[in-house]
Amino acid sequence: MEIDNKTLMMRLNRQKKRIDHLEKKISDIHKAIIQIHLKKEPFEKSYLSPVELDIKGAEITLLSFAGMRQVIGVPRAEFFKTLSGSDRYNIIFLKDFNQAWYQCGLFGISDNVDDTVGYLKSIIPPSTKRLITLGSSSGGFAAILYGSLLGAEKTISFAPQTFLNEEVFKRFKNVDSKKECIVNAPYKDLNLLRGDGGTIHHVYVGKNNKYDQIHIDNIKDNKRFIIHWLDTSSHNVAKFMKENGTLDHLLLSI
Repeated sequence: MEIDNKTLMMRLNRQKKRIDHLEKKISDIHKAIIQIHLKKEPFEKSYLSPVELDIKGAEITLLSFAGMRQVIGVPRAEFFKTLSGSDRYNIIFLKDFNQAWYQCGLFGISDNVDDTVGYLKSIIPPSTKRLITLGSSSGGFAAILYGSLLGAEKTISFAPQTFLNEEVFKRFKNVDSKKECIVNAPYKDLNLLRGDGGTIHHVYVGKNNKYDQIHIDNIKDNKRFIIHWLDTSSHNVAKFMKENGTLDHLLLSI
């Protein structure tokens, strides 16, 4: 039996409503789990937590911002393998479940950038004398943004976006990305940042990647940004550096 277009659209709309309802239920459950985790100090390492802590009373604290799920950033396992074995670093690992450049905050904890800054200040250990942020792609955007707002000593980013608009969202988004977070974002251009101090931003980028160069052009005249050009066309420069042995050297030299 053939189905006319009107009937088909009605069925599709009903199905979409069911999916939206299910996604909301899952989201509510996830937030409830996070609220339970918030009562535990420190956070246990958990796939469901937007924050994981590895605090050792060290003078150097690293805030590591994960990127989009389809973009391989600083590999989590390798990152912890490289740094967590050393007592020199406190590590705070952050994940953006809204998949929106951390513009809507940390899922279940904060709803915007400013509240996230306040939350991060509350969990940075008092032993910290040097604060450094790092991340890749959208995580690199967040590293620069939050590093500046927190007055970090420096940020380390790998092929970050340096501005946000609809085209950037379409290029990097995934099924979980919340477009409304970008539409209403107060921090869309990293070249316009006014932070708490003289944070220096180290940016690692492939010199043969034309799209990434567009984002570098946005900040190239800003003296707070130091650009490190790599001989690759890959957007995944963290992986490139990992494979040629320079990533571990960079991380361990912080």
